[in-house]
This record gives sequence, C-alpha cells and structure tokens, in this order.
Amino acid sequence: MNQRFDDAVGLLAVAIRRPVSVVSVVLLVLFFGALSVFQLPVQLTPDIAAPTITVTTTWPGAAPVEVESEVIEPQEEVLKRVPGLTDMESTSTLGRGEITLEFQVGSDMDQALVRVSNQLGQVPNYPENVDEPVISTSNSAGPPLAVIIIRSNYPTVSPQPYRTWVDDVVVPEIERIPGVASIRVRGGLRSEVHIDVDTEALAARGITMSQVARSVTGELRDISAGDFDLGKRRMVVRSMLKPQQIDQLERVVIASSAEGVPVRLGDVARVEVGFGKPRDFAIADNDVAMALLPSREAGYNVLEVTEEIRRVVEELNETRFAPEGLKIEVVDDQVGYILGALNVVRGNLFVGGILAILVLLLFLRRMGAAFIISMAIPICVLGTAIGMAILGRSVNVVSLAGMTFAVGMVIDNSIVALENIDTWTKKVKDVRLAAWMGVKEVAGALVASTATTAAVFIPIIAWQGEVGEILRDLAYAIALSVGISLIVSLGGDPKPCRGDFAVEIHARTAAA
Repeated sequence: MNQRFDDAVGLLAVAIRRPVSVVSVVLLVLFFGALSVFQLPVQLTPDIAAPTITVTTTWPGAAPVEVESEVIEPQEEVLKRVPGLTDMESTSTLGRGEITLEFQVGSDMDQALVRVSNQLGQVPNYPENVDEPVISTSNSAGPPLAVIIIRSNYPTVSPQPYRTWVDDVVVPEIERIPGVASIRVRGGLRSEVHIDVDTEALAARGITMSQVARSVTGELRDISAGDFDLGKRRMVVRSMLKPQQIDQLERVVIASSAEGVPVRLGDVARVEVGFGKPRDFAIADNDVAMALLPSREAGYNVLEVTEEIRRVVEELNETRFAPEGLKIEVVDDQVGYILGALNVVRGNLFVGGILAILVLLLFLRRMGAAFIISMAIPICVLGTAIGMAILGRSVNVVSLAGMTFAVGMVIDNSIVALENIDTWTKKVKDVRLAAWMGVKEVAGALVASTATTAAVFIPIIAWQGEVGEILRDLAYAIALSVGISLIVSLGGDPKPCRGDFAVEIHARTAAA
C-alpha cells in the first residue's frame, strides 16, 4: 500500500509527501498575519460616514446675502454636475461661504477632488477681493481625534490675543502629521488692522467712504509690471506696493484737494493693529482658552495618529515654542475608549478559542488530535488578517466580532477531515494513504459546507450605504476565515493517476 500512494497527485498528496514545506507555509502565514495585524488601521468602527468635500470661499466684509448671490450660487450651478454627488448644502455667513458636497459611500475621493476643482474653474468671475476657494476632504461631523487646549499658566495672561500665532504656527505643525485632515480652531481673537475713519474730516475734504475703500484696497496688493529681455535673460518686473508697516499705510494717498494737495489716509483716519470680534469661545476648567479639534483622514490608524499628535504637542511645550505663559496640552482623545472596546472583543476572541479547544478535548479525548485541530484557529485568524490588509479594511469592533464568530466555524472542517482520517487509519496501515483517502472522501461535503456558509455573507459585501459599510467587515472576516479553514483542512482535491488506484484500495481494504 505504501508503494501505491506514490501514484496520488494533487495539493493534498504534495502536502503529505512534504511535511516540512507545509510547516514552512504555516509559519509564513503566522508571521505575515502578525505583521498585518500591526499594520492594519485601528479604529472603533468602520468608516460609515459618506465621503464629503467642503468648498470654503472667503470674501472679507461681505454680507451673507452678497456671499450667497455672488459666490455660492454660481459655484452651486457648476458643482451640481459633479458625478457621484448625492447631496449638496451651502451656508453663507458674514464674509464667508461654505458648500458641503456629499458623495456615495465608497467613492474615490481623489477623483472627486479633481472633478470638483475642475468644475470650480468654470465659475466665470468672482467679485473683487474674493479669495480663492479652498477645497478640503475632512468630515467635521465626526468626532475629533483629540481635544487640544491652549491656555495660560498665569491668571493675568489671556490666551485670546494669540489666535493669529496659533493659526500661523501651531495649526500647521499639527496638520503636517500624516492622518490629520484638518483642524477646527475654537476661541481666540485674530489680529487685524483697524482703520477708524473720521467722518467729519472726510466731509470737510469732500471724500466718500467708497474712495477710501478703493484707495486702501489698491494699496494692499502688489502689481506685476510685465517682463523684459536683458541679453539671454528675461527679467520679471513687479511693483511692491503692499505696505508692510502701519505708518506706511497711513501715508497712502486717497485723494487730492482742490489745490492739488494730497490727502493721506492718516489725515482722515486712525490706523492701528487690533483684534477682530470674537466668533466662538472655548472654556477649559472655567478659564478662557483656545481649543484645537483635529479631524482624521480616512484609512489612517487612529492610535498612531493620536500618539503622533501627543508627541508634537509635547515637543511644542518642551522647546518653549509657545509664548511665555501659554501651555498646550491634549486633554481628551479616543484612544482609551477604542482600546477598551477592542480589548473586550479580543478577550472574547481569546476565550472563544480556549473554549473551543476544551470542547475538542472533551469529545475527542485525544490531546494530539485536539492540538492539530486547534492549530486551525490561529492560522485562520492571522490568515484572515492578511486578507483584510489586502482588501484595505481595518481592525475594528465589527471585524474582530466577525473573527470571533468564525472561531467555531473554522474548526468544523478540520474535525470532519480528522475524524474521517481516523476512520481510514483503522482500514489501512499506511498513515499517508489514510490521510489522503480520508480527506478525499469528505472533500465534496467540506466544499459544499464552506460554500453555503460563505454564500450567506458574501452578498453583504455588495450592500451599499451605511448598513453595508458596517456589515462589510463582518462579511469579509467570516468569509475569509471559513475559506482559509477549507484550505487548511482540505488542501486540494487530489486525483489518482490511474483509474484502478481507488479500486485496488477498496479491494485490499475489503480483503483486510
């Protein structure tokens, strides 16, 4: 019988002949599965929020009605033709307009960004002084990665005047962290130049507010004067007209008197640096503060990004990057809650595996057989992690729950195969032949059983919307686990090289 086994071919036959190769493959699966677990993004739940793109346009000093009619409506007219758009909302406030575009779940955001940018380029004209639209992909509706508070160590020092410093220094430092999409800043007063016009002085000189506004606006920009060739070089000429100091702005000529005497801005107005009106507030421990709320970019590990945020904040404090008297600290984040929820599910996964092994020992009453079957659990779990990494999924409560549900399923195929092999060991003396025939005999039943289990969950992968996104990780985890368990227990469908192989086995078995 040992000589006739050499006629068998197939994956199972190769596995029986080369046990060292099988062990090597198993170790590779365990190794790369462990690497995949550490590389997968970690978050509490799957990304179920519809992808959004925000278009923000600033028009300083414009009324909400003007922003809506002159900026928002022309943008909406061109943006409504963007493919994949499901919802569009706009908000107009003093000097600012914002359009939120919501796309179908699973949309390619890189393509959506390009399309939105191209459509915005078709807006014919913007009013004077309107800034370029800013396009961002962050979804501010979700919870922030962390809550960063900036406050004073001393009662006499207020953090409010440092809003411009925060916008120029702190926010860029944190936004450069991979995985941080944007940062919402609450509290503080922005620095700005105030021009307090003396209306009586204007009336005495016959100057209108419109003339003052046009003159100041014209001086607050640099103008290109063209270019000229100088030998082999082309020189670009630019008029640097923008004032850099307050006294320079006061010397701006806004009109001329009847006698031709220039009237300067400082003659009819007082120019000084001040603070803008407060638009929002932040309170920490009953003290006035500023709050930074960073939003996560999809596909990044929440734990790693939050840890990097804490490192950058500590670096800002240790290097005394903040003005004297200010302190920057992370007062809250999602790490504790996420780790707590994931640890509960991981504990259930571990306990479920232990209970499955104990049940095997109770019914099989053989330590060796229980050990062999129990090896299917880590192989399938870590193999599923490799599949989840390839599919671009994440480690979350739903995916871990899917692996927990599949723990009992992955050992079913191994139990059936091992029990049938045990039956064949009583019929033939060659252990290799018993393994080959035992698995071959139940191969069809194992494939059918696995296919029916996977068929229940695979259609969930095609579901759209938030429900589909929530259950997709569950379907992937279970389908991958039972599929890998089939490979572990079956190893292929070997066929004999000669048609009389099975007949001869049957004859010898009957004679025995």
